[in-house]
Amino acid sequence: MHNNCHAIRAVRNGANRTTVKTKQDAANVLRELYIGGNKPIRNSAGLSSTGAKDYFDKESYYHWDDEWVYNEKFGGYHLKNHDPFLDKDAFSPHLQIHDRETGNTIKIFFEGDPPN
Repeated sequence: MHNNCHAIRAVRNGANRTTVKTKQDAANVLRELYIGGNKPIRNSAGLSSTGAKDYFDKESYYHWDDEWVYNEKFGGYHLKNHDPFLDKDAFSPHLQIHDRETGNTIKIFFEGDPPN
């Protein structure tokens, strides 16, 4: 957990964006802040953003934005469900947490390159 202390501390101090090295590091931060901290959180994989908001109502939830898709119009890869023309986070894999208790959306970025 030592390598992720900066990210944990940043989120606890109110940051809504932080960076760790790997996807596993991001999972460790999630585990420390929510799962190990007895703060309930649900995985919203498979739900649309509106679907997750409606389904979980007042519960915190998270999802992984780490799936690359090719966009002919853009001429390259970007993260699924992100607009490569408008969303600056369309090229940086991340764990996205919707904390209903604080009202914050937290993004924990990690390394990851699109396919060649």
